[in-house]
Amino acid sequence: MTSRVAIGGSLAALALSALLIFGPARAFGLLPQGSAVTRDQAGNRPLAVLVRPMRREVGYTRHQAYTGTVRAARTGLLAFEAPGKLIEVLVDDGDRIEAGDVLARQDDRKLRARRDEIEARLKEAQAAFAEAQNGPRLQTVEAARARVAELQAQEALAEIEFRRDSELRQTGSVPQQSLDRTRFSYEAARARRMQAEQELSELDAGTRPERLDAAAAAVAQLEASLEDLDLRIEDCRLVAPYAGRVVRRMADEGAIVAADVPVLEIAETDRLEVRLGLPPEIATELVDGSDCRLTIAGRDYAARVLQRLPRLDPQTRTQTVLLTLHPDPNGAVEPPLSELARLTIELPVAREGFWVPLSAMTRGPRGLWSLFVTEGTEGGEHRVVRVEVELLHADDDRAFVRGPIDDGTSLIVDGPHRVVPGQRIEPLAEATGAAESATSAAAGAGSIAKDDRMSPR
Repeated sequence: MTSRVAIGGSLAALALSALLIFGPARAFGLLPQGSAVTRDQAGNRPLAVLVRPMRREVGYTRHQAYTGTVRAARTGLLAFEAPGKLIEVLVDDGDRIEAGDVLARQDDRKLRARRDEIEARLKEAQAAFAEAQNGPRLQTVEAARARVAELQAQEALAEIEFRRDSELRQTGSVPQQSLDRTRFSYEAARARRMQAEQELSELDAGTRPERLDAAAAAVAQLEASLEDLDLRIEDCRLVAPYAGRVVRRMADEGAIVAADVPVLEIAETDRLEVRLGLPPEIATELVDGSDCRLTIAGRDYAARVLQRLPRLDPQTRTQTVLLTLHPDPNGAVEPPLSELARLTIELPVAREGFWVPLSAMTRGPRGLWSLFVTEGTEGGEHRVVRVEVELLHADDDRAFVRGPIDDGTSLIVDGPHRVVPGQRIEPLAEATGAAESATSAAAGAGSIAKDDRMSPR
């Protein structure tokens, strides 16, 4: 008897549970087995969703980014032309320099001492050349002329003595030895007179052209030596050829540097360029002198197309395009060298399709994507229809797709996770129905929760 009472109580408890869970109709077998109570059958209000009409487009614009590197218009390794001791380096890494600034110096004391010697010799040669140009002094000419007169008198006296001894020798009054002595004295006096007259003639004629040329050549040679020393002394200084910045310092004071060994590396940072490798068909769209925008380290910079190199890269088969950065009028910080620069180009694509928000898309089968659109019924109701589409292009928050969709079809944009195919909905225009959609969504969520409590487990 106790066992029957327990069994009866259990059956009563099960019946009560079925009544609470499935409702009177299902609990007492008034509904057929396997049928579900939906919101439509229960007479609930359709779910309000936001919709947007889809408009067919003839194409879209694709943004393609190409990267290059920032480089200075000119860079250089500065070195001394001759070996020497480095006595001063006036700049360091990153320092700003201007054209003509002295950056480093070599010891030039030996060269300056040599220059002083050459300069003294040059003054001596110049004085000799000036003397040769001016000719002998008047006093020198007069002294030579007096010397000629004196020698003429001596010659005349010697001639008289010679003639007298010659006559006396014929009578035997003087010996032959005396005659010979007077003859030799006469001939010597005549020779001295002739030499003095020649010297006077040269003084009267002035300096010979050959002597003037030799004196001028000596002066020119010393002037050239002095100029060479000046250039060598000037080469003991490293001077900035253009404005920019010091990229790297390679030597310090006291070092003995060889000829042509770099001491400093500099870059002309006032003129920055970007070298890009573009496909030839894209490079031809960039006209020399046209303006564009570059993104460097997260910042936008104005640039101008400088030129396109006429040769393709043999490895990448791209054409190199050079762009120059415009100076920023606001004084923005210049980008560092070798930084990546990105050029974004808009490429039109002629393919028909529709723009849809990414939030309205869900992943579909076979690499496709799914959209939920509305479809009207004969009774004036709207139901959800799933459409499979192909993704052609995606931006930050929207996508360009194509598929079996008519122009003007209403797209559900209120979140595809809230609806299922065949569900009865109330479409609301996106611009006017946002607030009402939120209220309807809350009511719909309550209805779904209620229906879930009534559906079979």
